[in-house]
Amino acid sequence: KEIAKLQGHEDSVISASFSPDGQRILTASDDNTARLWDLQGKEIAKFQGRDSGGIIASFSRDGQHILSASVDKTGRVVSIYVWNVESLEQLLARGCRWLHNYLIYAPNLSDSDRQLCNKK
Repeated sequence: KEIAKLQGHEDSVISASFSPDGQRILTASDDNTARLWDLQGKEIAKFQGRDSGGIIASFSRDGQHILSASVDKTGRVVSIYVWNVESLEQLLARGCRWLHNYLIYAPNLSDSDRQLCNKK
């Protein structure tokens, strides 16, 4: 039984694999992107290659990083990148650290907005 449909790539998908914990799916495409999906088919992240051509990608053994390689039309690897894979909790924590001073000092914020990053 189909449980999800991963839609978003604009060209042929070269590869697809589950993360080591089985909770995410990584796809790579000739559209020069790798995409990270949840098990319901929602796109979590998009990794854009910086060169023309396709891209291949794989998870690190611990699932904390993605290795992507841009390939040209002949299949020759032209660049390699390592990406961090953050959980939603890690991403929110990083965002709150970045917004900290803004939430304290910005004028015209409601009290509930000022407490946005204090909610558990």
